[in-house]
Amino acid sequence: MRRAAFLALAALAAARLPALSTATGPLGLGAAALGAGGAAVATAQGAAALDWNPAGLSVQGWDLGYDLGQGGPLSSTQQGVAVAGDLDQDLSAGLRVSDQAFSGGYQEGMVGLGLAVHAGPWVSLGMVQKLMTAEPGGLRGWSMDAGMSLAVPLGGTWRLRLGAAGADLASSLAWADGLEELQPSVLRLGAALEAAPGVWLAVQQDHLDRQGGTGVDQWRAGAQAAFWGGRVALRGGATQASGGDLYATAGLGVRVPWPGQALSLDYALVAPMAAAGSPPLRHLASLGWRFGQPIPPPQMRAVLAQALTDKDGRLHLARIAIDAAPRDASAWRVEVKDRGGRTVKVFAGKGRVPASLVWDGRDGLGQPVEAAGLSYELRGSAGGGAAFHQRALLAPAAAGDLAPVEAGVAAPGWGLRMAGPSAAAARPQVKLKGGADLAVSSADFDVAAVAGAGTQGWELRIVDAGGKTVKTMRGRGRPPKDVHWEGTDDLGQPLEGSLGASYEIRVTDAAGRQRVAAAAPVVAAAGFAEMAEQAQAEALPPCQCQRDAATGGMRCTLYFGEGEAWLNRQAERMLAQALASAGHLRFRRITLAGYAEPGPGAAALAQARADEVLRRLVDQGGLELEDATVEGKVQAGRPGRVEMTVGARLDAQ
Repeated sequence: MRRAAFLALAALAAARLPALSTATGPLGLGAAALGAGGAAVATAQGAAALDWNPAGLSVQGWDLGYDLGQGGPLSSTQQGVAVAGDLDQDLSAGLRVSDQAFSGGYQEGMVGLGLAVHAGPWVSLGMVQKLMTAEPGGLRGWSMDAGMSLAVPLGGTWRLRLGAAGADLASSLAWADGLEELQPSVLRLGAALEAAPGVWLAVQQDHLDRQGGTGVDQWRAGAQAAFWGGRVALRGGATQASGGDLYATAGLGVRVPWPGQALSLDYALVAPMAAAGSPPLRHLASLGWRFGQPIPPPQMRAVLAQALTDKDGRLHLARIAIDAAPRDASAWRVEVKDRGGRTVKVFAGKGRVPASLVWDGRDGLGQPVEAAGLSYELRGSAGGGAAFHQRALLAPAAAGDLAPVEAGVAAPGWGLRMAGPSAAAARPQVKLKGGADLAVSSADFDVAAVAGAGTQGWELRIVDAGGKTVKTMRGRGRPPKDVHWEGTDDLGQPLEGSLGASYEIRVTDAAGRQRVAAAAPVVAAAGFAEMAEQAQAEALPPCQCQRDAATGGMRCTLYFGEGEAWLNRQAERMLAQALASAGHLRFRRITLAGYAEPGPGAAALAQARADEVLRRLVDQGGLELEDATVEGKVQAGRPGRVEMTVGARLDAQ
């Protein structure tokens, strides 16, 4: 009687369970797969692959999962624990322990050990050896699953995944009284079209081979869409049970990644599409932990995306673009070194590595640095403790270094507007103002030249070195030929770091569509040296040089820019005139006094100014000096100058 009850229950299970068991795997575990209709033979990976297709065991690390399900035919409750991972690059293994309890006291258990071999980058073969039990009745035995998967790249992020698997292809099961149990085998064929990682559409056909040579076919279909870097996944699907009933499935997945690891929680719901006489809803939840995944070494490099240099090759502005993957870092440091290896600038921070760094081109003493021969050293620690270290020349950016960015669109996070197709036509007429730091005094933009016919409105945006729009000018109707910017922000304050500013001209057509007509840096590298020289000369008092009638000598005052130790064009011209006036005469004595305002490095700066004038006199003037006094003086009220006095002369012999 008891045996008959067991057999009746087993028969009922065999008759009713295909509605879910064949739609969800041997014991129906893996909420991510079930939520997408169970069409998982081509998509299952990690621990869940032990139920769906053992060829998908590889996860580039280890995967630990726990599943809990309830409901469905016979109101069964299922739970299981599985682990899978890579033993090496060509071999993966997994272990599954699961239990399924049905109403009425019938219970099944399974322990499965799986192996997968990766025959190439796109082909995998796998098998699972299972030990199975059932109570009451003392069922014991084994069965074997096998499968294969193939991934075919289609170009870009598109891939076609193909899968084939057989469940219970071979088995040996017997009850305690010696009666053998024939386990039906299930053959699965499926395909999934993957548009991007975590986004796919899958279909699958199953064939259930029952006792007596009869077979039942059923289909499944499902889809998944992942968002926010795979952190959230939505799933849906449908499956046809062996009896012809249709079931709809839905699922939700949440994934929390951090370097080398990820926690995931997935939920699946199976609902019959026919209300009358249908089994109850089935719920399944899966908790997963992937760990030991390789952390790719950070890829970092820097290029000189923008550089403004004067006629002597000294930097006045540099934008260092950093290409980093990933950008998250616990700490980072960039050292810029000159031709001789001396560190002239240090940037450091914690957290995200910035996309660009803006530098005024001066060293720690406030002196401009030569652009030629610069190098950088980039070091730090990425998330997960992976260290990165990069050392290379700080070379100008090549044509593709600022990609991907469309013409006229800002490079994300770089604070630099890229040149658009009409940027040359709108090239602004820029005037600089000299002083301690060069700055944009004003700029005039020819908006009409880039607007085109039918323009109904225009907008000029000034963007600072950090990428923030600080000034906006706009109008309606035909754009004007000249739009004047006075070098200030919307609050009327002088724009700090205006040499690194960029502009963007947007125009609106009659249909109300807006487009970027031109975008580029306000100050272009071409022509900057001449503009800088003129601005600095205009900011200084005029150099003076006159004869001393009493001694027959000369007295000259040559002015230098603030913090500078080299002659500007005005001072060079004045010194050249003095040398021409001196002719071939030989001077008995000369006194050079260089001056600098009090401050750090002032004494060295004053002496360097005096030495610079002496070098020009000897090297370029060809003068023969019998007695020279050269000194540097730190004195308030007499900044940026060298006072030169030439004593009595001797007629040429």
